Amino acid sequence: MYDLVVLGNPLVRLRTGNSPAPAIVGPSITTASVAARLGVEGTVIVGAISTEWRTQAVSDLDLYSIPEHVLLKADRLCSAELPTPSGSTIQLAIAPTHIRIRDIPAEFLSTRMVVLSPFAGEVDDELIEWVSSSSDATVIWDPSFYRVTNGRAIHTVMDSSEARRTLRLVDVVALHQSECQYLVGEDDPLVAAELMVELGAGAAIVTRGDQGSTVYEGRDFLVVPAYPTGTSGRCWTGAAFVAGMASALLAEQPLIKAVALASSVASVFVEQKDRYAPLDMKTIKKRQRHIMSQIEFR
Repeated sequence: MYDLVVLGNPLVRLRTGNSPAPAIVGPSITTASVAARLGVEGTVIVGAISTEWRTQAVSDLDLYSIPEHVLLKADRLCSAELPTPSGSTIQLAIAPTHIRIRDIPAEFLSTRMVVLSPFAGEVDDELIEWVSSSSDATVIWDPSFYRVTNGRAIHTVMDSSEARRTLRLVDVVALHQSECQYLVGEDDPLVAAELMVELGAGAAIVTRGDQGSTVYEGRDFLVVPAYPTGTSGRCWTGAAFVAGMASALLAEQPLIKAVALASSVASVFVEQKDRYAPLDMKTIKKRQRHIMSQIEFR
């Protein structure tokens, strides 16, 4: 039986100027990799990559400690430019190929949890509805609101009717504050979290970088601090946060402890220079306890 299935296309970080060598990166890769390194052994990722990058993808997935993968064939790549927490930008290539129902092996439906981690709309509401109705898995939605237009992936606002359909199908939605505007037209973390639950999500989490996160399940708001690191941040920290939360929920921890662990994992991820290195579980647990003591109810 699988514990965690992550759906989302890998990205290719391209070499530009003095940037590092090309690498397979992205939210789906980060979520699967961090979850696996946190001890979620039955982790698998499903996503599309072009033929020219497939060999490197297989190699990098092994380095990322992701135990199993299904790499779909993509006929082409589109470009995207992503701002980094340090203020620079990185050049990316992404496959605009949608993940279809037929691409998901039937045995994956027995998984305990599914994380939907699309970057440019490759996981659509039809697939989400199928996953939700065909599986007893907990479904976490961690979208990025890019859409491919004229060969480029650009940020776009999600159609309100599509947002409502999707939110009714997921158990947890996790978004950075800056992206809430694309989903519910509101970036105040309390208002946005409440709106997402009112529209059907079981729970909503709005992350705010070094300002922590806001959690809402329909009653009290939880304001969860970030663990201070003194660093400028790192791409895909939100995906590491989701992986930490997923691992805690799979260990049957309540949501308040799961989000505290997620915040702790994100802080360790930000500090880590080697993206393939093991995670320091002793530090993660210690920081989780500290964060738990600082959570506020509103």
